[in-house]
Formats: sequence, structure tokens, C-alpha cells
Amino acid sequence: MYVRPKTAFNSTLKDLVNGVILTPADVLRDNNPHVKARPDMFEPIRATVGDDIEEATSRPGEKRNR
Repeated sequence: MYVRPKTAFNSTLKDLVNGVILTPADVLRDNNPHVKARPDMFEPIRATVGDDIEEATSRPGEKRNR
């Protein structure tokens, strides 16, 4: 499962001197050492796929509205 930080924070591990800043833009696996150290700081990523994506070009014989 993939997770992301709920908010930006500085995560330090024993083998890191200064740590690393994680933000909600970072996507990590749930078995990542940073996630295991602070699971309360992460939330699962939910993704949905739909058919509401517009096609950029017309199909053969189809006229597109402007």
C-alpha cells in the first residue's frame, strides 16, 4: 500500500544525521523505514479511475464542437 504524510515534518532515523523533510507530495510504501517509525503521521493514498477524461482528438468521421 502507498501512503503520504498528512502534513510536512522532519523525519529522523538512527542512520541519518539531519533527517529528511517529508511533505504530502511524497509518496512512500507502507514498509518504508520513515513510515514504520511514525505511522501516525501518514495516511493511505486513494486513487480512482473514471471515464470522464476528454479525448484530445476526434474519432474518424466524427466532428468536434468548438
